[in-house]
Amino acid sequence: MIYLIAALSLGVCDKIVPGLVIGALIFGHLPGIFVPAGPMTSGQDNDEKMKIRQLYAENKIDRQTLLESEVRSYHGPGTCTFYGTTNSNQMILEMMRLHMPGASFMNASMPLRTKEATQRVLEMTALSDDYRPLGMIIDEHSFVNAIVGLDATGGYTNHAIHLIAMAAVCGIRLTWHDIAEISPVVPLLVRIYPNGLAAMNHLHAAGGMGFVIRELIEVGLVREDVCPVFCTDLNAYATEVKLYADGCVVREPALNKSGNHKILQGGKNRFKLMVVFVFCREIWAQLLLKFHLLSLSIGGLKL
Repeated sequence: MIYLIAALSLGVCDKIVPGLVIGALIFGHLPGIFVPAGPMTSGQDNDEKMKIRQLYAENKIDRQTLLESEVRSYHGPGTCTFYGTTNSNQMILEMMRLHMPGASFMNASMPLRTKEATQRVLEMTALSDDYRPLGMIIDEHSFVNAIVGLDATGGYTNHAIHLIAMAAVCGIRLTWHDIAEISPVVPLLVRIYPNGLAAMNHLHAAGGMGFVIRELIEVGLVREDVCPVFCTDLNAYATEVKLYADGCVVREPALNKSGNHKILQGGKNRFKLMVVFVFCREIWAQLLLKFHLLSLSIGGLKL
């Protein structure tokens, strides 16, 4: 007879990661860590890529020129470097504490990811003194933190569907109205292509998810007293991860307004829309202070 003691989930894009989470939760008594592939190194600049695509759409360049541009943009191992479903998935998993800290956007060639995850998941089994099954880690706070992260980074709007499905498997009723209540108080911290010209590697170089999580913790927009797969609370994720020459991993503290999910309802049909507002820094600082002093209640959950 074969006994399962833990699981590592490998997946990156579109509906694969939500499906992995749903599948893993069926075995919620097992410890589990999600392991991302990591983005490829940066190739051609996004603004140059956009210009060439536009020229091709206007029939001003041939297909071969377009192909050469695409090859320069997507040139090596790893996931794409724009902020679509793949990288939004990884951001959400880190906000839900299902990654090792800082794992989301390390390049595919970096040896920080799989070894650390494998060692850690074996420390979380029922055979150890630190048993942490998925059912203990994923809770209402996981989904609230994921929504805040999605808004703060301008992530993919498909997750307004995926997160609801993932929550349902946990017996948690999450709705678009809950998402709409959270969005107005979350600042937009990141502008990655297609919401800007920067690539995911620029975010990682600027501090990555450690920076994002640290900023959100400081203004009280995420719950930090939660159980993660690593360490004791979310503060362990507000770090910058480094690999020393001897192969040891060291984690050190990491060095406008959100795209809001809103529901438009008219007649019999409902529509979901992401609306982006921009405020000057001074006004937004005042708003953050105001909302930081309030208690945000979502479906009976205090944030």
